[in-house]
Amino acid sequence: MDILSGKIPGGTRLVETVLAKEKGVSRTPVREALQQLAKEELLYAIPRAGYIVQSLSESDIMDLFETRMAIEHVAGQKAINNITDAELTQLKNNLNISKAAIDKDSTIDMPNYDIEFHEIIYKATRSKYLYRICMMLSDYTLKFRQSIIIYPEVAQRALKDHNQIYQAFKKKSPEKLDKAINSHLKVVKKDILESLSKLRQESFL
Repeated sequence: MDILSGKIPGGTRLVETVLAKEKGVSRTPVREALQQLAKEELLYAIPRAGYIVQSLSESDIMDLFETRMAIEHVAGQKAINNITDAELTQLKNNLNISKAAIDKDSTIDMPNYDIEFHEIIYKATRSKYLYRICMMLSDYTLKFRQSIIIYPEVAQRALKDHNQIYQAFKKKSPEKLDKAINSHLKVVKKDILESLSKLRQESFL
């Protein structure tokens, strides 16, 4: 979260050997971590010079959600025409598991439940290209959201939104589905922007 919070600002150079020495570990786990962050586009590699931290801004978040809203509108409309009873049952089971976790104050796995819920919908589009695009955008969203969705109030909002999406699918209502998805994404965007602002303020106190 140091990169997302801004504690390590954009433009900072990260060198494998230096990080390994600072952390008191071998270079292998550091190298693997840096490579993974580069794949996630949080860093970019400079040959023979290390990695540079990507700058992340409010406009990046806005851009991500504008794109996701447009794509998920298409995905939702395709999914509602193709979703099966078995997939509706999967969505309902996901809601039940999520609710049980929240009721037990055990929200550590909420990021996984969130991914699973949306993935069921993406698969229901019956489009491999749309599925891949949606999963990529969802994964990128989770990078910003995974540390806050475990908070009970955030998890509760997610569950409420997911239930509205499920009900729209169950009623076969494209209009209600579009409204529910847009409302959900607006809430997620707001949560992320507020969390990012708070983290960055705390990082520089």
